[in-house]
Amino acid sequence: TDSTAVLADAMESTVNVVSAGMLVLALSIAGRPPDEDHPYGHGKVEFLSAAVEGGAITFASPLIFAEGIRSLVQGPSLRSLDIGLAVLGASALANFLLGRYLVSVGERVDSVALKADGRHVLADVWTSVGVIGGLIVVHLTGWIWADPVIAMAVAINLAREGYQVIQESLRGLMDEADPNVIEAAAERLERAREPAWIDLHGLRSWSSGTRRHFDLHISVPRYFDVEQIHEIHDDVLHQN
Repeated sequence: TDSTAVLADAMESTVNVVSAGMLVLALSIAGRPPDEDHPYGHGKVEFLSAAVEGGAITFASPLIFAEGIRSLVQGPSLRSLDIGLAVLGASALANFLLGRYLVSVGERVDSVALKADGRHVLADVWTSVGVIGGLIVVHLTGWIWADPVIAMAVAINLAREGYQVIQESLRGLMDEADPNVIEAAAERLERAREPAWIDLHGLRSWSSGTRRHFDLHISVPRYFDVEQIHEIHDDVLHQN
């Protein structure tokens, strides 16, 4: 079609393919059980995979933007837009189904990498919808200059999406506190609280892949023996 907007959408889809390869590798590593060298498991690699995916998205955006400027300066020349629109429509539908499935599975198994890849695929759908809408306008009005402008808008949206993916992955790598998780855990512990639990404090949480770890301090009567303390430990450990 000689369309810069279609090229932009194709470049984003190419990034999806590269990201999917990274995702498969990350999930194969994250699924390994804890070992002597990695007592907390290998789940952190999912955050690294998401960061690489965000970096790939961000890297593609200036390339698309530069191509849009080049086409705008040289003057676009479009052809066979009907074929291009049909292909874009079919790919958008396929990506929508894939993205929803990836996010659904990612939420079910609590996989950061799967959810990040699913959101990226869904973002690609909206990009395709925008490109399709723009090309329909070009086809009806003959405003061919709109084609590179659409591509530049796609590049800006990609940069925003890449930044968000990188930011979320860095939060996981740096073990940033999640107030919602802490609040939910505190409420669950409060409901299960026994009279002997004098005070609960220092509640912290971090995640590694599908594993979420908690630690906290509980004050108990000083005359409790080890067996009683172990019973309290077991009671807290089995709170879901």
